[in-house]
Amino acid sequence: MVQQTLERFGKVDILVNNARFADHKAIPDISEEDWDIQINVNLKSVFLCTQAVFTHMCGQGSGHIVNVSSLAGKYYPYKMAAYGAAKWGVVGLTGITQEEGHPHGVRAILIRPGNVDTQMQHDNHDVYREKLM
Repeated sequence: MVQQTLERFGKVDILVNNARFADHKAIPDISEEDWDIQINVNLKSVFLCTQAVFTHMCGQGSGHIVNVSSLAGKYYPYKMAAYGAAKWGVVGLTGITQEEGHPHGVRAILIRPGNVDTQMQHDNHDVYREKLM
């Protein structure tokens, strides 16, 4: 992805990491596979994409990395341990990226949106199911 961007445009000025997958389960009900999927989608993908552009951005002396986390990365969401842990991880990764990138002109910022009215939201949140019944 990054190589194709560099070949076409010659540089990368901005990266927006915006991934979300949430499976709402209590801690005893989270399988290792459930955990791995949520960590991979919500945190590992942010790390890998950041890593892929970071050296290039530092070398060009500028760049912006925008990480979309969630309010689940600020509060302690009920039945969302894997998702919440991943989004807290995005918060930490953003801060570390900002610290490491700052001397090289690379900035990292965090966005923490709240709930968005989507089908996934309706399917995974009891409050929406209760309203429908």
